[in-house]
Amino acid sequence: MNDILRFTVDPVTLTASAGKPSKLKILAYCGGPMRVEGFGLVCINLAGLNLPDSVPILSDHENRLDSVIGAGSPEIRDLP
Repeated sequence: MNDILRFTVDPVTLTASAGKPSKLKILAYCGGPMRVEGFGLVCINLAGLNLPDSVPILSDHENRLDSVIGAGSPEIRDLP
C-alpha cells in the first residue's frame, strides 16, 4: 500500500478584479509524510502546531516578497 499522496495540477492563473476580494480555499497539508528538500521525509504533528493569525499565500512556493499573492487565515480541522 502506498502511504504517500501526490497531487499534480496545471498552472493556476489568478486575475485581480475591482470590488469584493476573491476567496481561495486550500488544503495545504493533511498530516501524511512529505519529502522536504534538505530534510528528507517529514511529518508534522498538527496537534502541537501553533498557527499565526495570518499566513502569506505564495506563488509557486517562492519565498520572496514579489511572490506574495495574498494572505489567509489558517485553521486545523478534521477532514470530512
